[in-house]
Amino acid sequence: MDVVGFLDTLSWGNQMAITDPTTKQARTNLMRSDRLATVVLCWLSPPRTSKGGSRAEGAKQTLLPLAIDTVKKVINAEMDAVVGELKEDSADITEQSVLGTVIDEVQEKVHDAAPVFYDIVRAAAWSKEQDEWNTLKDPTKVRVLHESGPQRLIQTNL
Repeated sequence: MDVVGFLDTLSWGNQMAITDPTTKQARTNLMRSDRLATVVLCWLSPPRTSKGGSRAEGAKQTLLPLAIDTVKKVINAEMDAVVGELKEDSADITEQSVLGTVIDEVQEKVHDAAPVFYDIVRAAAWSKEQDEWNTLKDPTKVRVLHESGPQRLIQTNL
């Protein structure tokens, strides 16, 4: 058996392995292991094996589309939750209700309902360095207006 066959069998690819108690325990240990993330990161971008030598290609062409589709699914689910939190009946929307909107409350609802999306947009709008040296400005007030926009931002392929 080659490595791919072993991983496929271990990862629910074989009926006997699915029900075998020893294999189930090994699979559970793998899925809960802190080392799994390190292994996958090395598959995505292998470390150099020698100084100045070429880097192995790794599994970026295989893993990146899967990671992107996974993030899209999470974001779309979170956007559904945001819309549910912020949606008002069209008959209830008045000038008074729009003018009475408190951005801090909207921000909190978006943060709570869509934490992954919130973190991605914040990372895109505000660098780690800005967080360290700029304690007075916060890009959240601008982003939250954009975040409460269209329900479906991204199409998923999976």
